[in-house]
Amino acid sequence: MESISPGSVVNNTQLPVERPVAASGNRLDAAPTIASDLVLASRAVQSEDETEWRGHKEFPAALPPYWMHNQAGGEYESLRAGFRAAVRLAANTEEKNNKGDGLQFMRNSPGQFRGFPADDYHKLLRKSCDSWEGRLGKLMQFSDITGSDSQRGMRWEILMELDNYIEYDEDRPYRKEMQDRRIKIAIDRCLEHLDQSNADSSRQFVLDLLSDVSILRLRYRLSALTRLCEIIPEKIKQISQSDLQELPAILTLSEAETSSALKCLGETTGYVFLPHGIFADWQELASLKLDVPADQRRRTDFADQLRQRIDKIVDDGRDANLVMREIVLRLARLDEDTQSAGAKLLCEFFKDELSSMFAATGGRRSLAIIGSYCDSAKLEFADFSREINGRLRATGQLNLQENFKESAKSRIKNYRNWIRNQYEYYDNINFALRRVLFGKEGAEKCAAVMDVLYGFDEWADSHEKFLSLQDFATVMSDYRRETIAGIVGEEAARAWLSENYSVSDKEFALATELLGLDTIKTVPNKVDEEFIIPHNSSDQMKWAERQLLSICGFGMNGSGAAFEMPPSFNNLSWQDRADAMQLTVNWAMKPLNNDTYKKLRAMAASLDLQGLMANTVTKRKFAEVRDFPGDESVRVIMQKYNMVRSN
Repeated sequence: MESISPGSVVNNTQLPVERPVAASGNRLDAAPTIASDLVLASRAVQSEDETEWRGHKEFPAALPPYWMHNQAGGEYESLRAGFRAAVRLAANTEEKNNKGDGLQFMRNSPGQFRGFPADDYHKLLRKSCDSWEGRLGKLMQFSDITGSDSQRGMRWEILMELDNYIEYDEDRPYRKEMQDRRIKIAIDRCLEHLDQSNADSSRQFVLDLLSDVSILRLRYRLSALTRLCEIIPEKIKQISQSDLQELPAILTLSEAETSSALKCLGETTGYVFLPHGIFADWQELASLKLDVPADQRRRTDFADQLRQRIDKIVDDGRDANLVMREIVLRLARLDEDTQSAGAKLLCEFFKDELSSMFAATGGRRSLAIIGSYCDSAKLEFADFSREINGRLRATGQLNLQENFKESAKSRIKNYRNWIRNQYEYYDNINFALRRVLFGKEGAEKCAAVMDVLYGFDEWADSHEKFLSLQDFATVMSDYRRETIAGIVGEEAARAWLSENYSVSDKEFALATELLGLDTIKTVPNKVDEEFIIPHNSSDQMKWAERQLLSICGFGMNGSGAAFEMPPSFNNLSWQDRADAMQLTVNWAMKPLNNDTYKKLRAMAASLDLQGLMANTVTKRKFAEVRDFPGDESVRVIMQKYNMVRSN
C-alpha cells in the first residue's frame, strides 16, 4: 500500500463553477476533481447509502483515514468503504431528523479526522448549511479541529456571494452598500482566523482571493475585481506591485479590460502599472546607428510609440513623474546592450521628462536608480548625475546628514552627555532641516524628505540609522508638528520601511510609529470649525491629557518657571501626546477668558510641550481671540508658539 504524508491533501472536491484551463498554486481554479463520498445530514431526503454525521461515539481507533493513502493504491477503495461503514455505526440514530454539520463528531474524535480534506468537507457543508456566512464560520471551526487548510472554501463562499448580486447591485446602490459591508466583514473574519502575527499569510489570502476571481463567469470578472478594490483597498495596498501586475493575465481579461483593471489597481494602490510589451522590440535599438538616417528614423518611431503609451497612462489619471520613474526602472531590468541604447534614447527624446522625474523622486533615490544600470548606460545619465549631486550640496542635505551623524555618534559614545545636550542637537538638526525644506511644497518637499531618509544609507549602520530616524521624527513632530509619512505619503514611507526593516525585526513597530504610519489624523472636518477634535481614545492619550490638565491647574498661579516632562510622558507616541495637547488647548478656551492665558503659559513653560502646542487653534477660534476684550497675552502666546493653523 502506497501512502503519503499526513500533511498532503489528495482528495479535493471539484466545485461546481466555471474554471479556466490553466491551474496553479492554491487558487480555486487549481483544485483536482475527485468526488467525495461522505454526505452531511440535511433536510433533504437522503439515499440509503449516505453517511450521517450526527454521532457522539468515539471513532474506532484502528481504522486508518482513507485520505491519508494514495488514491491509485489497491486498498484505497476498501479503506474508504470501511471508513463509511464506521461512521454509520457511530451515528446516533435518535437524531436522524436533526440537521448536522459533523463538527461535534469531529470534536469527539479529532485524531481520526486530522488532515481530512477541506474541500471534501466544504462540499458536504453546502448541503447542510444554507447561510454562506454560517458556512464560513463552520469552515474555520473545521480547520481548528482537523488542521486542514480551508482557505480555498472561504474564498469560494465570498466570491459566490459577490457573484450572486454583481449583475443587479449597480441599479440598487443601497443593496450594493449593504452587500459590500457584509463581504468586508467576512474577509476581516477570515484574516482574523489566520495567523495574525504573520502578515504574509494575510497578504497571500487577499492575493489568492483576487486571483480566484477567475472562477467567475468571464463577463463578470472585471466587475468583481473592481468591487473588491472598493471593498478592501487597504488590504490590496499591502500586495506587491509585481503580483498585482499579473492579475489581468490570471483572470484572462481582454486588452480593453486589462487596461481598465490596471487603472483600477493603480488608483487603489498608487502603483503605476505599465502594459505588457511596452519595451517590445527594443532589443533592436542596440543595432541602430545614429549616423544612418534610416536607423535614426527608426529610433524616432520607438520614441513616438513610447510617448503615446505614456500619454495614455497619464490620461488615465496617473502621475507623469511616477510613470516615467517606472519606465526607467523597467528599462534597467533589460540586457546591458538594450539598457545602454534605451538610456541614450530616453536622454535624447525625454530629457525634460527625466529632469522632472529625477527632481520629484529625490536626489539620492535618483542616484540609486541610475546606479542600477550597467556601466555603459550610466554614462548616458552622467549629466543628470552631476546635476543631482550639485542639487544635494546646494540644498544643505549634506550638512543636515552631518548633524544627524553627530547626534547618533554622541548618543552611542556617551548617552548621559547626549541627554544633557539633546535639545542642542535637535536645534541644530531643525536649523539644517529648515534650510533643506525652505520654499518647498508638494512633490518637491516630499522628494527632499525622502532624500533625508536615503541619506542615512551613506554613513549609518542599522543602529545609527534607527537613532537618526528617532531624531528626525522628534524634530518633525516637536518643531514642525508634522509626520514623515504625512509629507512623503504612506506608500513611500512603507517602501522605505520595508527596505530597512523586516516585520520580524524588533525595531519594525517602533520605526512604523516614528514614520507616522500609525497616526490618526486630527484635522477639523471643515475649515471653519471652531475646534479640532482628535479621533483618538487610547488609554495612553487619556492619561497624557490628565497630566496636562494637572499642569494647567497647578500652574495657573505660578511664575511660569521652566520644567521638564517626565519620561513616562515623553516616551508616549507622538500622536498620543499631540492629541492630549489638542484636547487640553480646547479645554483651555472653553470658555475664552482671562484664565486661558494662564493655562497656556503653564504648559508653554516646558520645552517638551511647546512643539506640541503648534497648529492646535483654528482660524475661526483665533478670530475670537483677536476680538476678545481682555488681556492681549492670549493672542501673543498663540502667535509665539505657532498655535494657529494655516487652514
